[in-house]
Amino acid sequence: MENTTDKKKTWECPQIVNIDKELIQLNSGPGSDAGPGSTHS
Repeated sequence: MENTTDKKKTWECPQIVNIDKELIQLNSGPGSDAGPGSTHS
């Protein structure tokens, strides 16, 4: 069971990262809270 859990994690993680990158790109426009120099992590 541990092996399938590990595979699931490694398969989901890249998806989460890709979604985060897309959100950052969408929200990194001028005047955006998520833009460069933002206080949000």
